[in-house]
Amino acid sequence: MEEEAEKLMVDAFSKNFIDYEEYPVSADIQNRCVSMIARLFNIPAHDENTNAMGTSTIGSSEAIMLATLAMKKRWANKRKAEGKDFSRPNIVMNSAVQVCWEKAARYFDVEEKYVYCTKDRYVIDPEEAVSLVDENTIGICSILGTTYTGEYEDTKAINDLLVKKNIDCPIHVDAASGGFVAPFVNPNLIWDFRLEKVVSINVSGHKYGLVYPGVGWVVWRDPEFLPKGTVLSSPSSCYPRLTWISTAAMTHFADILVYQSSSSTSTTSEPTRPPSPSTSLAAPARSLGSTTSSSDSARRATGTHNHE
Repeated sequence: MEEEAEKLMVDAFSKNFIDYEEYPVSADIQNRCVSMIARLFNIPAHDENTNAMGTSTIGSSEAIMLATLAMKKRWANKRKAEGKDFSRPNIVMNSAVQVCWEKAARYFDVEEKYVYCTKDRYVIDPEEAVSLVDENTIGICSILGTTYTGEYEDTKAINDLLVKKNIDCPIHVDAASGGFVAPFVNPNLIWDFRLEKVVSINVSGHKYGLVYPGVGWVVWRDPEFLPKGTVLSSPSSCYPRLTWISTAAMTHFADILVYQSSSSTSTTSEPTRPPSPSTSLAAPARSLGSTTSSSDSARRATGTHNHE
């Protein structure tokens, strides 16, 4: 990276970045980043009812963990409200997903339903993906830039089939590799929040040169797609309708703290401070392993790439 950036990083070594009470400006900076990314991914900012939400992460692996957890919790809450069984969630994805998707499914006890690659196709087949959806499906993963070939999966085709068949199933777009490429080199490609079924998107900030690991992002199109009961809000003086989420996902993965923007921009010079950690609804800490069996790797494809 540039010398100035490296010096800035060295100067910040002593700062506890995650402590927003001690360093509230760090949350303000990331509010701005979430706002820019949400707009880059075509969040309908003109719609007054839209309230995009997002957070920075260590990389796309953590972002995918959060997105999977949110989809599972939302599905489970809906099933509970309907008095239905919520013990067998599943997720639909390409068999060539990066290994962090398998980890997320297993950490959160979600069945993996795969659309397998063929000799001529290395991306998900939209028809087959939608055919795998049932009442226990928490969502479909669509990849914008697969790990092995870099191909874009047809998110629009999946979306259109779900709409045509009137199936209530969200789509998460794994844009780790393509999220900061497609909007610039192919802006007419429809894959993002312009599609009504796309509820969340993750992207890596360090895959494009001149950026050290690790930084990733996850953005949700609306609070509706985050689990109720795990959201805490406080006013922010930055962006009226965009939200900053702080997470400690790898230790308290059920704890999603939301710092929601107020409806009007504050003029005070005092930084807004997030809620005290003592008010957190965190679940007990749980160790998240990082091992993958050799049979898993052999089943999917040769070689594994770091998704961070």
